[in-house]
Amino acid sequence: MKEPNSNEEFKNIARNVLSKFYGSHPGTIYGKNIMYGASFDVNSKDIEAGFISGISKTVNIILIAFIVVSLLISIIILIVITNIMIASNKKAIATFSVLGYTNREKVMLFFANFIPTILFACFLMIPVTLVLISVFNAFMMATSQIVLPLVLNYSTIIISITICLTVFALTSMLTW
Repeated sequence: MKEPNSNEEFKNIARNVLSKFYGSHPGTIYGKNIMYGASFDVNSKDIEAGFISGISKTVNIILIAFIVVSLLISIIILIVITNIMIASNKKAIATFSVLGYTNREKVMLFFANFIPTILFACFLMIPVTLVLISVFNAFMMATSQIVLPLVLNYSTIIISITICLTVFALTSMLTW
């Protein structure tokens, strides 16, 4: 018979604790003490992973936009430079034609001196890119204690050099 009594006793204790904590006045919403919300299901690693994911998506979007704009600008610059070079060397091109050179030979003679410069610029960008990645990671570490796993892959280097040489070759052939 003491069990129902002890149940009622616990209910009364709980009511007293709640009324002391929240207050008993019907006009109060939260009572006399401030309620603190606590989340026990969210892990700080989840928040950090979401933050890092958001930053990396933003960085990816910015980099892709920068790459596309840079590629368009470089194509326009290559076309303009090629047209200027051809216009300024019309006499030499005419001389090559009189001497019996084919179009392919003329292009190779005329543009072969620019290929080493393009390759040098492409290979110069490898250490510059690695320095930019390390500076960006140092900045991220200093400001938000986050390091993004940014790397420069061999495939990226090969694709970049191939695109540069292809654009140069196509603009040379099209404007010839």
